[in-house]
Amino acid sequence: MLRERIHYTRRELDAVSRELIKVHLLLARVLSADDWDLIDRITTQKAANIGDQARARQCKKFTNLQKTQHPTQLHENRKTVVNLSDVPLEEAAYSALSKGLNFAVAPSSIPDKDILCGVEKAVMALPEETAEEIRQETVRMLKGSYKPKDNLTGAERRALRALKSNETLTVLPADKGNAAVVLATSDYNQKIAALLEDKTYRMLKKDPTDSIERKTLLLLKKSPFPEEICQQLRPQCSRTPRLYVLPKIHEPDIPLRPIISTIGFPTYRLAKHLAGLLNSYTCDSPHHVRNCRICPHHKIPPIKPL
Repeated sequence: MLRERIHYTRRELDAVSRELIKVHLLLARVLSADDWDLIDRITTQKAANIGDQARARQCKKFTNLQKTQHPTQLHENRKTVVNLSDVPLEEAAYSALSKGLNFAVAPSSIPDKDILCGVEKAVMALPEETAEEIRQETVRMLKGSYKPKDNLTGAERRALRALKSNETLTVLPADKGNAAVVLATSDYNQKIAALLEDKTYRMLKKDPTDSIERKTLLLLKKSPFPEEICQQLRPQCSRTPRLYVLPKIHEPDIPLRPIISTIGFPTYRLAKHLAGLLNSYTCDSPHHVRNCRICPHHKIPPIKPL
């Protein structure tokens, strides 16, 4: 059927070409040279524009068709999504997770309140005139904004909602590679409990965050930093560091790699500022060591707590 359609289209194109030649010859006889050149140029440009629009429309249709019916998509999704649970996943779930855990899902509507709250929090430390200008510009942009185009299919959105509501499954990023790992929540809790039973960790009697925040403020008060720098480094709304883990899918038994996130900790801003100051002296220095594995016999002494 497709072959017949191609033959029919070619015959139609040949017939149109013959008629076009006849019209060209007729117009060349009855029109002056200047009028003929003008009409020929206009009609040629018009035909080119129509052809470009038709080509773009067909290419868009073909691209959308590939997204829904591509035969190799299944295998590509299975490479970037590792299901270690006993629960089978739908193909829509594989497709959604294969986009990566950093994939930004287009919201169903523009979150105006969240944007305004974030801007208001950011301009609190700015001069009033500058802050008001930023507020007005933000409101102007929000008024002229449109709902973003959906970047997930309906099946993918339903699959993500099902995964989110399923408390028996936990989705984590892999330690290496851009893969998403689906674990049974019970297995995840057992691995976390076994990890915390190691002698590397010990239970504290109370949360030291408030005490460390007071000591950090005292250090900043005694520091030679300018007042505007100290204002930026002062901890606000401090929180306890969070532990999260990354599954090592390339190793037997899938161990977990623990990582401590200190974002929001009292010393986070100060450490980030000092790292920026030291960065210019380390990265380009011939004495800078990028990987500690090349000097395993040299050990850095532990840092004393504040």
